[in-house]
Amino acid sequence: MNDQAYERSVIDNVADKLISLPDQTELSIAIARNKSTIFVGLLKENGIIKQVGNSNAAFEIGSITKLFTANILSQLVIEGIVKQDDLIEKHLPFKLKHRPPITLQH
Repeated sequence: MNDQAYERSVIDNVADKLISLPDQTELSIAIARNKSTIFVGLLKENGIIKQVGNSNAAFEIGSITKLFTANILSQLVIEGIVKQDDLIEKHLPFKLKHRPPITLQH
């Protein structure tokens, strides 16, 4: 399956699930494949699913993101890209107020 067909398959699968949710439900998904990533926004409006540009939008997130974060962080540690005792500030594009000594392990 080529990349475009794969992306369309993922988007269609998510849209099929989204249709059963309430109107105004909006999702932002990332599809990573073959070292490339695309971002797709989906919105259910008046019973119809449409694509929207929301890759820079802020969303309320649930507890499941802890699992994704732990998995990604573990993989980065295994690959030697980061260390558990790295200060998080080292990996942020900004400085934290009062520069708290929070590590990735925390």
